[in-house]
Amino acid sequence: MEKKFLENPKFDVDNYVKEQRDIILARLEKFGRLYLEIEWETVKNVDASELIPGFPVDANKMIFQELKDKIEILFCINADDIIKDTDFAMKDVPFAEYLETRLMVIERTFGAKPVIVINNIDIANMFDLVLNFERRFQKKQYRVFERYKILWYPYNMKSMLSENGFEEDDHIPLFKNLVLVIWPNWNCGKFSTCLGQMYLDSNIWIKSWYAKFSVLPVADLPIDHPINVAYWEKIKKSGHELIIDENYKQKTWKESIITNKDQENFEILKSLEKNMEISLGYDSASEMVIN
Repeated sequence: MEKKFLENPKFDVDNYVKEQRDIILARLEKFGRLYLEIEWETVKNVDASELIPGFPVDANKMIFQELKDKIEILFCINADDIIKDTDFAMKDVPFAEYLETRLMVIERTFGAKPVIVINNIDIANMFDLVLNFERRFQKKQYRVFERYKILWYPYNMKSMLSENGFEEDDHIPLFKNLVLVIWPNWNCGKFSTCLGQMYLDSNIWIKSWYAKFSVLPVADLPIDHPINVAYWEKIKKSGHELIIDENYKQKTWKESIITNKDQENFEILKSLEKNMEISLGYDSASEMVIN
């Protein structure tokens, strides 16, 4: 995100939407199929509208609405939340009902019915409950796919890229090449879903790549800038930290601010590259993130 947007209190939303849309389209053209990880908050970014002067709450929604003809959506959930009936709304709302509300919002926003991806399934201990959950949403005409728990994920890449890893998962059939991978909460397996799909795509000669779309932190502002400091205050409880991207600094002599989670995912992605003998063209986490 360029500083000129931040310095203008009116915020040039048209320019912002055009620039971000064009960046996404350029990556899509370069890569063929792009798995673009986005956060739920990105759709209606209250944090950014509070922290960045003049940033409209629906600015990112406008970007993806312009791309809706190219979009397919993978909606990731963690099987553990099905078992626990996790109350993410914190209003005594059952997990399934909470998801139905989120799915309807996404469908209205993007004009596409999301594909549900259930991650981290342990067949031995939860299969019946997961199956009942799947049937509930299949009756509502959702496509539902399964991905299974992998021992030592993400630290054992050889195991991940084997019949005991990603090859055990459903390979999700897709009909469009801009694939938004979204979540309703933390630890839903978005990144794992992207990696697994990339691996399974490659097995049938489909070239696909990964990127993340994020507004915050603002990469080209100093780490101690009030906007980035305020954002860190919001995320620190989740264990996330803001750091300077040393790989990007070494390459460009410029500082770029990322989260420690983005750096971890970049290192996993580089390990995937090495083991699959492919190149994604990223030399740093900052290049992986559209910001």
